[in-house]
Amino acid sequence: DIDRMVKIANGLLELAKVSGDFSFIEFKTCRVDELVLDAANSLVRYKPDYSFTFDYEAEPEEEDLIVNGAPDLLYSAFYNIIDNGCKYSPDHKVEIKLSFSKNEISIMVQDHGIGISLEERKRIFEPFYR
Repeated sequence: DIDRMVKIANGLLELAKVSGDFSFIEFKTCRVDELVLDAANSLVRYKPDYSFTFDYEAEPEEEDLIVNGAPDLLYSAFYNIIDNGCKYSPDHKVEIKLSFSKNEISIMVQDHGIGISLEERKRIFEPFYR
């Protein structure tokens, strides 16, 4: 976990330095469902009052779940999204559902909180915006 966090921190620092130049990030094939489950299980291990359910929309083939990405950064993104969902849900629980088609994987993380205001939604993809 410490090695993963160091890689994530270094990746974020590099990302901030280059502002959109992703050429330094090492992409490789990885299974999205494993990254999502690893992130969710790690979060629950450190915050036992949090919980999640996980489901596939349909029974996947292994190739349906493979992407070319940066596993450490994807893990970090999933961890943060699941953490935020649990944090802002009164029951500290999220529901995670994976769906897929030939060229796309969708990951839905649903909480039971109040949601994000329209004004903040406009800025949701700005780096370092709260």
